[in-house]
Amino acid sequence: MLLTANFLMLIGITGNFVTGKSAFMNIMDSLGFDTYEADKIVQDLYKNEEIIEKIGKEFGSTVTLGEIIDRDLLRVIVFNDKKKLKKLNSIMHPIVLEKIKEIEHENKIVFVEVPLLFEAGMEKSFDKIILIKSSYETAKQRSKRRGFTDIEFEQIRESQEPDQKKEKKADWVIDTEGDISELRKKTKEIAKELEALK
Repeated sequence: MLLTANFLMLIGITGNFVTGKSAFMNIMDSLGFDTYEADKIVQDLYKNEEIIEKIGKEFGSTVTLGEIIDRDLLRVIVFNDKKKLKKLNSIMHPIVLEKIKEIEHENKIVFVEVPLLFEAGMEKSFDKIILIKSSYETAKQRSKRRGFTDIEFEQIRESQEPDQKKEKKADWVIDTEGDISELRKKTKEIAKELEALK
């Protein structure tokens, strides 16, 4: 286990675009666990001068014009180049984990949502990993409801490993094809299993 002063287990939550990760995290949060979204922490870190400088050096000064990071431009750059996406993750994700470790947690099992966990090679950063998945068609329908075009959906999916590959590396796999009550039941079962490991 990745023992620290603040928690006993760090659990990575991952899955491809619009597969139900947020719904899973909301349920864990309602059960009293500490939950974090890596992407939200990254957004805050993008305001840090040191981070802005690192991003500028790696991806070009056009990304950091006016001493702020142009997130839209950066997103376009990394989604069109897997090597650059991996580089961005290698810069940001270790800092995200350090930030989480600095927090005093109420519950000793901490969940962190990292959509590109496997793509970033972060498996060893977590004690356990839970993969949230859904069918391609369900994910596509969900993306449309969120206002994404088919082209945007495909671009994001192409930057992510297929579920079949991720399933082999995850400790648990949750399929979100069912309704919310079914997801809640599965989530509670995993919570009990994790509590038993403490």
